Amino acid sequence: MTRHTFPNRRPRPRPPGQVTPKNVRRGLAMLFKICWKLGVVADYRRVFWNYAWPRIKMGSIEDVISVGILAKHLITYARKACSGKLNASNYSARLR
Repeated sequence: MTRHTFPNRRPRPRPPGQVTPKNVRRGLAMLFKICWKLGVVADYRRVFWNYAWPRIKMGSIEDVISVGILAKHLITYARKACSGKLNASNYSARLR
């Protein structure tokens, strides 16, 4: 995603100690949970795999994790707002 937005951006050096066994396990655990919840359990799994599979093949796993977390949150929030369980706006004082 950032390659399209910032095509001439200078690459940033990775901070030392970023790729550790603990961080790799943590990232794989997040990827597994996202793939399970959005790719197997969710009713919009086909849309998820249409987005995620090409990026996983390219190695853009960070994009899949970040967009997966954000999409899950926004879809859940929108569904609750449409059903009247939440306000559509966080600035409203009362439920509709």
